[in-house]
Amino acid sequence: MEEAFIPPQAQAKHQQQPPPFTKERHIQYWLRCLKTFLPTEYTPNDSIRTTLAFFTLAALDLLAALPSRTTATERADYIAWLYRCQLPRGAFRSSPATDLGARAAPSNARWDGANLSATYFALAALAILGDDLRRVNRTEILQWLVGLQRADGSFEDSAGGAGGDARVVGVEDIRFCYWAAGVRWILRGRVRGGEAVGAVPDIDVDAVVRYINASETYDHGFAQAPYLEAHAGLTYCAISALSFLDRLPKADNNSTHPSHLTGISSPPLTIRWLLNRQTPISPNSQIYGFNGRPNKPPDTCYSFWVCGSLSILAPASQLSTLLPTAGATDFLLGEAQHRIGGFGKHPGDPPDVLHSYLGLAAASLLSHAQGAGEALDLEPASAVMCISVRARRWIEALPWWSGELEK
Repeated sequence: MEEAFIPPQAQAKHQQQPPPFTKERHIQYWLRCLKTFLPTEYTPNDSIRTTLAFFTLAALDLLAALPSRTTATERADYIAWLYRCQLPRGAFRSSPATDLGARAAPSNARWDGANLSATYFALAALAILGDDLRRVNRTEILQWLVGLQRADGSFEDSAGGAGGDARVVGVEDIRFCYWAAGVRWILRGRVRGGEAVGAVPDIDVDAVVRYINASETYDHGFAQAPYLEAHAGLTYCAISALSFLDRLPKADNNSTHPSHLTGISSPPLTIRWLLNRQTPISPNSQIYGFNGRPNKPPDTCYSFWVCGSLSILAPASQLSTLLPTAGATDFLLGEAQHRIGGFGKHPGDPPDVLHSYLGLAAASLLSHAQGAGEALDLEPASAVMCISVRARRWIEALPWWSGELEK
């Protein structure tokens, strides 16, 4: 494999020590998010409470604070809350706010539909909480997943037109491929691709890979859909989806799949595009964050999208060379970290749930890549799943992963 180009800023040496990671303040920030009302500005997000719950629980897990700062009764209540979001026909709703209760009927089912992103976040949150997923409608969700796939391989986030029919509607977005691949990975376990789980067939994996491949741009990033502009967050979704599907190119260019179909044309050139997302916070600054597209300012969330993608693509032996760990850590701890805990979107911004979690996950990846994981006292993060490695291993010990439960 040809070597990736490493821009000069990625090789810069940082002599000053970055500001300290204020772990206790981060814990307090996330406990406020968990146990009190969120600020008024979150009111429009009432419809995605499952997502907010995932970020909050996953953050406390990375901070190793979930078992010590919550009680067993509280964690059981959180698990019960998540299962309340599971629909009888399978998959999870985005918020209990859409639960119609006794008034639910086929005629109004479209107002309380299952959601692909919520299903992934709910399953991940349950694993973080140590649930065995035995109450999950596993086969129903896998069957629902097959119904969300379009002929071109892409997925919709939810299904259902007027009258609750099962038509796939809405926009194309490669993020849905990530969530679909993640749900499939969690619930199929070690069942080989193409084989059925019970009477439920697999999704068309080759079609997904072709769709992702068609979304690769001329500069080797990935876009929301074919013929659009490359974006770092969407590039992460493409790379992670291919990892879930075991369709990333092998280092020796040999595939374990008969079709030899993989979804990235040139990993070194994609790595180069990712490394060029590093940009200074201001002209002549020696502190570099990451942007999502060329000529954009650095943004905290892209520290995870970029470094997570690099962690998946690059061999472990190259991570310390490829990842600009010192400069990226300076940006997170010195510019984006807030005095009350959490991370802001841009330097000086107040913290919010999305950027605070992705900043924390990026700090975990970077600190463990440079051997400073113990210094920050963060759990190692799984780049592909965007959760702790501990929670990922919990999933991999589930019955349909360990072989205790057949298809």
